[in-house]
Amino acid sequence: MLKMVEELFEVGELIPERSLFRESLRKVETADSGKGGWNMIERNNDFITGLLIGGLAGVLIGILYAPKSGRETRDDIGKKTEELMAKAKDEYDQAMEKSRKAYETAVKAITDVRRKAEEKAEEVEKTAAELKERGKETLQEGAGRVKRAVDAGLEAYRQEKEAPAE
Repeated sequence: MLKMVEELFEVGELIPERSLFRESLRKVETADSGKGGWNMIERNNDFITGLLIGGLAGVLIGILYAPKSGRETRDDIGKKTEELMAKAKDEYDQAMEKSRKAYETAVKAITDVRRKAEEKAEEVEKTAAELKERGKETLQEGAGRVKRAVDAGLEAYRQEKEAPAE
């Protein structure tokens, strides 16, 4: 960068103290290299902002100093403003339409998920009720078998006890 500045501007003629100028450029180069703490993103944003502002100022100055009468220039500015407003409205409408579609898609997806979850919950409840009933029946059958076995065992014991000993 230092060489480029020296080539573009004859530094000896512009700045009598060349060493002071070189020192300043070295500090800028150090900052550019990241050692000075400049953030590259901030520099890019500043550059873009400056570019946009400069461009707009150039367009405005160009329009104002154009070889047209003031009335023609104002009419041109009005037309351009209307065109830009119409374009901005179209862009806004398109963005709103995309947002509306995305919203509707999200609502539909959420509704579908909710419906499926409710269906699965109903299936699980039904299955749980069936398993509960089966378990109850199995438990009652098992209890009935145990009762019959105990009764049969008691009956066999009584018969043995009452039977004459041989």
